[in-house]
Amino acid sequence: MQIIVLNIPPSTSLQELRRFIRRGLFGPLAFWRDDGLISCDIIDIQDTAQGVEESHGLVSLADPDAARRIIQRLDGRRFKGQPVQVREFHNRTPGDQRINQLLADVESPPENRREGLKLKRRIGLQKKKKRPSFFKLYDQRKSAPFTPREDDEG
Repeated sequence: MQIIVLNIPPSTSLQELRRFIRRGLFGPLAFWRDDGLISCDIIDIQDTAQGVEESHGLVSLADPDAARRIIQRLDGRRFKGQPVQVREFHNRTPGDQRINQLLADVESPPENRREGLKLKRRIGLQKKKKRPSFFKLYDQRKSAPFTPREDDEG
């Protein structure tokens, strides 16, 4: 299951985000346990219409119950002095109008509600960059051959 941490400070590192997620799952002794974290990424987005840059954390967990527990514990908390929202992440297609299929089969929402859904979508969003995954960086460090610096050689 994937969760998204909205409105994290732009200066956030992958290690800080991972530590925040682990604390939400296990509390202050989070470093002693296996967390089932599959991946942890930070996505930087630029809203060209409003001239605003945003950063969000995208976290994948193996256990859906653990993900729900994190959402419950961390939603609305402060992270690096800034309140964040934590939600379940849903992959959406560009044409997705976010209407529940069951409701659409029974009764179509009023026309003005559909217009409201279209207005909520922000136009002009561009993904600036996706920072490398914490796990990819860790794997690169483990597999990189050791090369001594000039001052290390005796």
